[in-house]
Amino acid sequence: MAHVLFSYPDGRVGLALILMRASLAILILTNKMVLLPAVWWALSSLVLSVALGLGFGVRVTAGLCALAFMAMAWPLGDMASISTLASALNALALALLGPGSFSLDALAFGRRTVRF
Repeated sequence: MAHVLFSYPDGRVGLALILMRASLAILILTNKMVLLPAVWWALSSLVLSVALGLGFGVRVTAGLCALAFMAMAWPLGDMASISTLASALNALALALLGPGSFSLDALAFGRRTVRF
């Protein structure tokens, strides 16, 4: 039976995860989705980017960003859709890697010391 342990890497890997979260937050803020009204997309992209920037719920948030990027690429059908799909792949990679140690997730759910 395998045990699943979520780790929150620090050091250079943690810094790289911060950079991935920041770039994904910038990408989700600067792209437009034509399937939603402008007000809803502005609000949802702001919530997603702030959550990514702070490292709150990164696995779920990055998964939602990947779905949003795939939905954005659907109506494009040109070279811009390839770039948008590449952003979706980056979001999926971040969802698989997790937030890193410099995040609210690590602060809330990180390593605990149990003393008897």
